This record gives sequence, C-alpha cells and structure tokens, in this order.
Amino acid sequence: MAKKPTLPTLKARLAWWYFLSVSLVVGVFFFFASLLTQITLNQQINHHLQVVLDEATQAIRDLNHQDLLTNLGYLTQAKGMTAILLSADGSSLFETNLPTVVPEAEHKLKQLFSSSFYDLSEPYFFEVKGVKFAGRLIQTQTGPKALAVGYSTQVITETLIRLGFFTLGLIGFLVVPLAFTGYLQLKKQLLPLEKIAKEARVISQTGNHKKRLDSTPPTSELLDIEQALNQLLERLDRIISQERDFFAQAAHALKTPLALIQAQVEASQMKKSQKNELNQTIKQAQQLISKLLLLAQVSSQSKKTKKFSLSKLLKDLTELARVLGKEQDLEVISKIEDNVKLKANPFIFKKAMANIVHNAVIYNRPKGKIYLELYQDKTKVMLKVENTGKGLKPKELKQVFERFWRGKNARSTSGSGLGLALTKSVITKLGGKIKFSSTPNQTTSVLISLPTKN
Repeated sequence: MAKKPTLPTLKARLAWWYFLSVSLVVGVFFFFASLLTQITLNQQINHHLQVVLDEATQAIRDLNHQDLLTNLGYLTQAKGMTAILLSADGSSLFETNLPTVVPEAEHKLKQLFSSSFYDLSEPYFFEVKGVKFAGRLIQTQTGPKALAVGYSTQVITETLIRLGFFTLGLIGFLVVPLAFTGYLQLKKQLLPLEKIAKEARVISQTGNHKKRLDSTPPTSELLDIEQALNQLLERLDRIISQERDFFAQAAHALKTPLALIQAQVEASQMKKSQKNELNQTIKQAQQLISKLLLLAQVSSQSKKTKKFSLSKLLKDLTELARVLGKEQDLEVISKIEDNVKLKANPFIFKKAMANIVHNAVIYNRPKGKIYLELYQDKTKVMLKVENTGKGLKPKELKQVFERFWRGKNARSTSGSGLGLALTKSVITKLGGKIKFSSTPNQTTSVLISLPTKN
C-alpha cells in the first residue's frame, strides 16, 4: 500500500514551497548582511586600534613616565579597551582591564623583541581569547618597548546576536504574514481548479455523463483542462449510449425468436422431460434479456424517479427472503428503521435490491441466517444485507461487480452474472456506494450507502 503523502493537496504544497522560498530569501539576505556586518566591524576595530596605537606610540616618545601612564589610561578608558606596555626585559610597565588575557598577550608581545618589527608603520595584529590586539615595537631613549592596544570582539558577537534576534522577529512578523497572505492568494487562484475537480467528481459519482463542466475558468490552462474533460465526457457518453442502445436492441430482437421457440416447443411431440429442459433454458435466456433491458434503462432512471418508502420496500424484501428461504430453513432477521424514504425509480431500485436478497438466499447454507438492516442519519441512508454461506475469496471479491462474471459457488445454480453489475449501476447512478465483503465459510455482507438528498 502506497504511503500517504505528508502534503496531499496541490494547495498545501504550493503554500509550503512559498513559505520556504520566502524564508530562504530572508535567511540568505540576513546571512550575507551578518557576514558584511562582521567584516565591516572587524575593519572598523582594526582602524580604531591602529589610531589608538599611533596616538599611544607618539605619547610614549613625547611624554615622561607619569604623563605616559595617564595618557595610556585615557586612551583605553572605553569599554572593552585594554593596553599593555612591556620593557625590553619583558617586565610589564603598564596594563589595564581584562586581566585574564594579559599573560597570553604579553607572551605574544615578547616575541616582537626577537623580530624586526621596530617602528613599522603597519601594526602587528593578533587575537587572544576574543580580544583583538594591535602591537608594535617602539624605540625610545630608554630602550625598546613593546606596546599592544586591544579591543574585545564581544561587541561583534553581541551585534550578531541582536541581528539574529531581529531576523527571527522579522520572520515572525513579516515572513509568516507574507506566507499566510500568499496561501490565501494561492487558495483563491486554485478555486477554479477545485471547482473543476468537484464537478468532475459529481459526474463520476452520479454517472450523469450528459452533464458537462461549466466553471468558466479564468486562465487558458484551466480552460484547456475543462475542454479536454468535456471532450472526454462527450466520447464516454457516446460509447455508453451506443452500449445501451445495443443492449436494448439486442434484447428486443431476441424476445420474438424466443417466444416463437417456446411456442414450437409446447406444440412439439417431444417428451415432457425434454420440454421442461428446453423451457428452463428459454426461461434463463428470457431472464438474461430482461436484465439487459434493465441495464439499458438504468442510465435513464432519473427521468422516472419518485419518492417512495424505502422502509416498506425492505420489509417486503424481508418477507420475500423468508418465503424463498423456507426450503433451506433459513432464519431471516431484520432491523428496519421506519419512515425512510428514497427518490429513485422504484421499479429498477427494487430489482437491484432483490438481486442482493436473492443471492443471500441461494448462496446460503442450510439453516443459515440472513440479516437485513436499514437506518439513516443526517448525511446518508445505509442498507446492509448479510448471510452465512461459503463466501468468496479475496481474489473473487475484485470481480464480483463485473458483468457476466460468476464465482465458483454460483456455477451450480442458474444465473446470468448480471445481477450485481445491475445493482452497482443503480446505486452509483443515485450517487451512492456499494461495498461487498466476505469471510469464507462465515459471512458475506453487502453494504450500501446513499446520500440523504435522494
């Protein structure tokens, strides 16, 4: 059995992909926006560090020790700023803020003494525990000194976090409403397609192949679909009409020859047993002709419909089952709700239901049971006929409504194989459904549901 898709409707799939595409566009936009912001902030921090480093370098060259320390403190008083000044022997002359990063920063700064970074115009950038430093070796009158000015990159992290929350908020307040608006628009645009599908479903369920789709679709694509379906219905109606006419003409053409043959048999001098055998064969042929005529009439039954008591019909069929089942000593149990009415062709519908009841009798076991049930609710009328017999195998259940098909259990009895095909045609024509279920050697049941509008 095929797995049911998560999004079974075209509307749901389009709405989902619309939501995903809008979210993807917004997500990609803010990803690149975050990346650009990070690059820009890094460049700004580098520039700021270089400016502070240049000012501190100039201060080291121009000021005495006390004024230098004051000036360095002033330059690094901003939040997240730090400064480290080392002498040539590696001892710390000055350090401010962020004590956790000072040891590692001093270690990297000491490495400059063994290199050729003296008085380079471009600073030496390095990073320690989320703090970005700009360092430089400075040649002074008292010897070389190593200076590093640092700035915590936490500001970048905080900015990106704020941007992330802003993105989530934007998705909540912009993307979701946009997706919902898009869903409403999709729903509106798909209404003509749903209308076409609904009309086609009604035609299929009722079997009214003369009805045509008329949804006045707004787009050329939907118009093409509607026209193609109408052309298909036209061809289907023509085929069904030809089939119906063939059945009717064949049945009428066979009636007269059969009547003549029966008259000749009665007038002949053959033995009584031979006459009875021939008459039985003629009777079966006449029954087949009657069912062919009924099949031809099913398609036009709506023209001769009237409201009648379905409750009374089922009660009559219950009595018929009791009469037919006396020979096999069958027990007939009924549960029939009163005042259930149906609008249909009473003659054809009675024939259809009689087929089911007749089968429940002849394909039952001796001293078996037959159950007949009728009830209705707000939306449907339900009929159930069940018997206790040999039943059918699962493979046979698939063929039970095919014309001229007869199961293995039916080959020992007379019949045409048209009864259940006729019944299904009648029920389908009324917009109903018929379900045949069977458990071999236990029970076989036929469940019919009809819309209450009938």
